[in-house]
Amino acid sequence: MKFWQKTFISVMVLFIIAFDLTAWLIVRESTKQLQINEIQTVKNEYYIIKNSISERLKSASKYYTELNADNIAQYLIPYAQYYEQQGISMVLSIDGVQSYNNFHEDMDLPAPGEDIEFLNINNNSYLLISESMDLQNHKIQFIYIKDESALSHYRHEMAVYAIRISIVISCVLAAFLIFFLLMLTRPLRMLNKGADEITKGRYQQRVNIKNRDEIGEFAAKFNLMAEHIEQHIDQLTEVSAEKQRFIDYFSHEMRTPVAAIVGYAELLKYAELDEDKRLMALDYIMNQGTRLQNLSAKLLQLSVLKKKDYDKQSISLNNMFKNIEDGLIPAYQHKDVKFHYRLECDLIYGDPDLLQCLFQNLVENAVKACSQGGNIMIQSIMENSRQKVTITDDGVGIPADDIPYLFEPFYRVDKSRARKYGGAGLGLALCKEICDIHQAEIRVRSNDKSMIWEKGTEITIYFTTNLQHDDTSAILPV
Repeated sequence: MKFWQKTFISVMVLFIIAFDLTAWLIVRESTKQLQINEIQTVKNEYYIIKNSISERLKSASKYYTELNADNIAQYLIPYAQYYEQQGISMVLSIDGVQSYNNFHEDMDLPAPGEDIEFLNINNNSYLLISESMDLQNHKIQFIYIKDESALSHYRHEMAVYAIRISIVISCVLAAFLIFFLLMLTRPLRMLNKGADEITKGRYQQRVNIKNRDEIGEFAAKFNLMAEHIEQHIDQLTEVSAEKQRFIDYFSHEMRTPVAAIVGYAELLKYAELDEDKRLMALDYIMNQGTRLQNLSAKLLQLSVLKKKDYDKQSISLNNMFKNIEDGLIPAYQHKDVKFHYRLECDLIYGDPDLLQCLFQNLVENAVKACSQGGNIMIQSIMENSRQKVTITDDGVGIPADDIPYLFEPFYRVDKSRARKYGGAGLGLALCKEICDIHQAEIRVRSNDKSMIWEKGTEITIYFTTNLQHDDTSAILPV
């Protein structure tokens, strides 16, 4: 049962009980008051008639040697005939013997003495008054009986009228109450409908309630909650999609090297190979194993970045890039790549290990992209109160369509070159994570005429931390 229906039934039940109880009390009290007034009126009439008859009997008693039922009845008959038209009956008895009785109903006479009572005979109501008097050693009893059916009829009519009024008022109240409750609970129905829509997955659902009461406040908080739920669901959906894409990429990346390793291992185990082919198979297994090793290391770094507490401090870019350059020489010495520096801001603030990983990946990618005798420019300057570190190469460049996807895990522009160098497409994703940790912004340009060499790739990182220029910055010519 709905809330408005419960409220309607409760209010109507309480109203009917209260109204009917009040009407019953009013009818009872008014009838009681009428009875009191009627008793007083009847008593006054009774004593007037009784005293008049008593006086006449006393006056006439001196003419009779003996009073009996017959000679006293003649004094009551004129009164009885007159009042009979008003619904009043009279009974007169002497020494227990009835002298006169014009009451048409059967009843037992009351015992001699004073008595006032209401009688119900054959569904008719009567008021009876009796009193005894002594005359010439005789006990004379005078009984006055008045038909009170009008009083009963009044009580019945009042009860019926109260019931009719109760029905009419209840119907009017019911119609008004239903309209009022439906209007009052309309915001609740709207909230309920909005909640149903949200449970069905329509998280953009909102309720338009302008009330300035508690329901209006609740509606505002409901909309705010729905907005937060929608944002949270969107975030969860995005995270789920990223995780699924990560798993798909990872499965794809693992499939090729594992299949190659298993295939060449079976070849070495079952086939008769000469020394050159055997060494070639071992080299391929080693390369693919190295690729898997690099892949697992990058994945581990990505997972650790999300949980680690970072120790940030001031670091010399000059020393860091020199160490990176020295570390790359053995692997890429055959390319004879030339490094150029312009470090106007030598100091940078951040986690040393993470920044080492960031710049190591970017410089290594630049070296891989360069041809024989290529060039790499590394710059650090202040721009609009932000430190900007730029790494530019004159290599093969990146297609414009690939730039928006560079920082997605496992994405590779040149897949053949990436496999040649054991790449898994995680380096730039790792770089993006490190930049986010340092609240830095990373941008990529490629084959732009405004660049130093008009070809190649330029990666710029904007750090938000304000640092003072280092007086000992290394500035080397291009």
